[in-house]
This record gives sequence, C-alpha cells and structure tokens, in this order.
Amino acid sequence: HAVYEMLSEGHTLAVFQFESEKMTEYLRQLRPRNLEELTAMNALYRPGPMDNIQEFIDRKFGRKPIEYLHPLMERRLKNTYGIIVYQEQVMQLVQDLAGFTLAQADTLRRAMGKKDEKLMAEQRQAFIEGAMRTNGIEPHRGGEIFDLIQKFASYGFNKSHSAAYAYLAYQTAWLKRHYTAEFLAANMTAELGKLEKINALIEEARKFGITVLPPDINQSLETFRATSPTTIVFGLAAIKNVGLKAVQSIIEARKADGPFRSLYDFCRRVDTRLVNKSAIEALIASGAFDRLGGHRAQLVAALDQALEIAKSAAVVAHGMDSLFGEDVLELTEPPLPDVPPWSKDELLSREHEVLNFFLSGHPLDAHAPLARALATMQLGKTDSLRSGTTVRCCGLVTQLRTKLDRSERPIAFALLEDYTGVGELILWNSVYETAKDFLRKGALVVAVGKLELRDDAATPRIIVDELLPLESAYDRIKTLHLRLDARSDPSILDRIASLGHGTKTTVALVVTILHKGETHARYHIPKLPLQLDSTTIAQLQQLVGANNFTLSAHEV
Repeated sequence: HAVYEMLSEGHTLAVFQFESEKMTEYLRQLRPRNLEELTAMNALYRPGPMDNIQEFIDRKFGRKPIEYLHPLMERRLKNTYGIIVYQEQVMQLVQDLAGFTLAQADTLRRAMGKKDEKLMAEQRQAFIEGAMRTNGIEPHRGGEIFDLIQKFASYGFNKSHSAAYAYLAYQTAWLKRHYTAEFLAANMTAELGKLEKINALIEEARKFGITVLPPDINQSLETFRATSPTTIVFGLAAIKNVGLKAVQSIIEARKADGPFRSLYDFCRRVDTRLVNKSAIEALIASGAFDRLGGHRAQLVAALDQALEIAKSAAVVAHGMDSLFGEDVLELTEPPLPDVPPWSKDELLSREHEVLNFFLSGHPLDAHAPLARALATMQLGKTDSLRSGTTVRCCGLVTQLRTKLDRSERPIAFALLEDYTGVGELILWNSVYETAKDFLRKGALVVAVGKLELRDDAATPRIIVDELLPLESAYDRIKTLHLRLDARSDPSILDRIASLGHGTKTTVALVVTILHKGETHARYHIPKLPLQLDSTTIAQLQQLVGANNFTLSAHEV
C-alpha cells in the first residue's frame, strides 16, 4: 500500500515509465491500488488510447457508468471498467462472442493493426455470422460490437508487454519508497551531466527529507552515495577536472592512513601526479574541503604553498627513511593565508563551474518569491506546454554570445537557468538593443516570449519579446499574501507596516489567519505602503518565515 500511496501522491520521479508530468497527474487522479491498474495505465498512456484515460478514471470512481454492448463482454472487460485496452482482450472477445478460434482471432488482430480494409470487411462479416450462430446476437448488434472492437483494437497494446513494464515500474517504485536515499543517489550517478535531471532529483530528495551534501574529501566515493536514510553525499568523480584515477588515489590514501586533517595533509598524502593542482582547485570550489577548516578563498590561496610543502616533505621523507627507517619527522603546517572569503555570488559561480549546477544555494534565492510569482513556466518542466505559447520565465544567464544578422545588426543567444533546468533565449536586434546594457553572463532576468519545443532538442527555446532585470520587476507585483497563525505575535503586522515607512509605493496586502491549520479569518488592506525589493523580501522572511508569504502579479 505504501508504494501505491507514493505513486498516488505524485512522487513518480525516476520511476520507470511513470515520471512524465502528464502521467504523474493521471496517477494522482487514478490513485492506483494494484498492478492491474498500473498495467492498464501503462497501455493507455500512448497517442490514441490516451483519450480514454479520463473515462477510465471516471468509471473507476463511479462518476460515469460502466456499460457493455452485450453481457458476454463483461467477463473480459471488467478489470478495465468496460474499456478495451489490450490486444488480448480483442482476441478473447471475438472468441467469446463469435466463436472464433485462436488462429482466427490472431488473424483479426493483425488485420486491425494493418488497417487492411478489404480484409477487415471479410472479418466483420465473419464476426457477425459467428455471433449470430454462436450466441444468437442479431446482425445489427453484432455489427455495433465489431465496430466498437475495431475502434479500440486499432491502438490496442499487448498486455504482456504492458504488464512487464508495469511490474518493472512497481519494482523501481518499491525501491524508491523503501530505500529512498539509495535509490535517488543511484539515479543521480546515472544522470550525471544532465542538469535538469540532477536538479529534479535533488529537489525530490528534499521532498523526502533527504539532504544532498556537497562533495566531502573524507566521505565521498567515486559516485553519489547514501550515508544514512536522510543523507546523500556527492560523488567526487562528478566534479569537473577530477578524473577517476585522481578519485581512486584519494580514496586509497584515505583508506591507508585515515581521514585527511587539512589541505596540507591532503597534498602530502595523495599522489599529486594524479591529483594535480587543477583537480585540487576544483575540489576546493566544489566544497569538498569545507569541513577541514578555513574558507574556500583561503584554501585556494594556500594551495601553491601546500603543494610545495608536500613536495619538500616527500624529499625529506625519502632521505630520512634512508637513514632512520620509517620514523619520519612531521613538518609543521603554516596557518592559512588571511584573505577575505569569496562573495556568495562568486562562491556559487565557482561551484557551478565545477559541478554544472548549484548545490549550496542558487542566485535566484534572494528573489525566489518574485520568480515564483512572475514565471508562467519552469525551464525543466515542459511536458504540459505547447509551442507557440507566450511564456514568462525567470533565471540566471549562464552563457551569452552575440553575432550579426543578415542586416549586420547585433543579435544575442543566451542560456537561462532556473531551479529546474535550462532554456535557450533568442533576442533579435530590436529586443537586444533594449537589453544590451544589462544582459551579461551572471545576470538575473525575466524573459517574456514565444516558446519553441523541438523534438530534436531537450532544451526549450524562447524567442524573446521582452527582457528586463529581475530586480526591476518588483513593480509588477500587485499583492502580498501573508499566512499567520492565530497565536502569532500581534506586533508582526506593525513591524511589516514599518518596512514601508517613508515610501509612496503601495501593494495590496491579504492576511490569512490560521487556527489549527484551518483558515480562521482573512483581512484585505488595499494599499499598504511598501517598496518591494530583495532587501524587503529578506526582512519578510525573517519576520514570518519563507513559507508564510507569497507575491502575486494579480490584483485581489
């Protein structure tokens, strides 16, 4: 029951056959309770039979009647609520109703699949005659039944295949439900290099209360691994510039002499021919040394010295070993350089450079409520969208290139990344001219334009009609929604009001008071003086919590 409940709640990511957006929504509606229903859903989720999914769900819950053109059909169609889903059902129905042999039934199945009109006319007449002869079914009713069978059989799926797929889907769902951290860690390893998948898996881990930790020089192995039911540690081989041989060298050194105590200790113990300077810089940027003390800027500044000390230590150790055996003197480690830490933006940028995604945070975090309010699409979730739709998305520009069009005017192509994935922006000259002053790598922007989805590309493309800096889009917010518990400090509203002291800018405020989780009262203030920006958002998060307020671009 726990597995089916998980599927019914929509936790289908990485579950074989069932992870697309539309399939997830259908499973939420169906609330499957057995393998038979999973098998049917797997067979129905294809062009053609997909039109019957809603009918299947409505019949299951009694919202629509289950009807049969003849009582003899119930035996074969009861488990699929009167809907013909499988090729096997077609063969069984013509056997039961018209006395066809298995060979005749298979001939009919193949004829329907090939849509051979002449052969189908012959089969139709044979069915009508057989139905009359075997079960006394009048010719006009026999014709209706055959036409119904033909309609469904034109896209009927092989049940044995569907059952095998559904069983494999159940097995993967079982693993996800009972070994969640291990299952997600294995999928992260399998999907390395696919930004949308990795981001989605990390978000899925959060939904299950699992923390995905940055790489750790003392815990990580080659691949992602679950260190507890609530923790996944990043794999070292997933870091750019850190090859598999380097990772193996690190793990061997760790096994031989225990955890690394410092950057200096690390450089002294690993084979620096395999774990070279660029590999160590990537490890530092990824956060792999964060637990050893010092911040990342200090570690990068100390690296050259650490490598020199390691080299000197190797020479000393070799000479001392020759004279005194294995009793080698330890060299004193110098303190880490006194340098300022990287800014949050630089730390995330360097992390993204070596991991290909953000792990310690996201540049959008400071504006997350605004991005949620404005975006009409998420770049990594396009299953329910159609080409030609006007969309609005918010994200970070991670790549930018310009060129000249046929009229020798500049145009731009950019990659935009949000929490879920990446999209391509195309700015023709007229739009580029309005955006060129702020459009750069690392910029946070709002893009409005026409969506293009291509079968040959995983990345959605947006032909941009309007581009603006995300920070400047706060003036598009019309309403601030607050959720407060009835036992909250009454002075919170006064403190929120004080945030707008001296400003002429206003937003509508809707306050919902909750009592035991239920709405107790709701209040509306049409014009609250408040200048929304990233600073105000941070203050609101401190006052009421990030999950207790939302922004809206719509009037109340």
